[in-house]
Amino acid sequence: KKSVYDLWQVVASRNAARDKYIKRWQDMELDLVVCPALGLPALPHGMSSRLNQACSYTFLYNNFGFTAGTVPVTRVRPDEETYQSDFKDSLTSDARKALEGSAGLPVGVQVVGLPYHEELVLRGMREIERGVGFAAPMPQL
Repeated sequence: KKSVYDLWQVVASRNAARDKYIKRWQDMELDLVVCPALGLPALPHGMSSRLNQACSYTFLYNNFGFTAGTVPVTRVRPDEETYQSDFKDSLTSDARKALEGSAGLPVGVQVVGLPYHEELVLRGMREIERGVGFAAPMPQL
């Protein structure tokens, strides 16, 4: 059993790691980072608990309280509805199932900024939208 003091020790450790990460970000003079939002397209209902690792690209930024948003940039093509891997585990099996019938679903990127830089993240998202020109209607399901 952990005490409240133990909890605050973990929070202090996390905050120290966050502050170090922010300093590195600032030292590199980064405004935004564009990275994957999800390792798969939108997951079928009920699969998120089995494929939460697909969200690993968001874990650090969520834990550190960074500002982030996602923007669609393309759609899954019919030739991308398969998951190729030599692994024979449940994660691979679930990823294969999640991709079945996914053609037409949007695929996005994550735009990340420092904490409290919402306007900058929104501007980055808008620029990506304008540059990519993603405006096709959603598929009928």
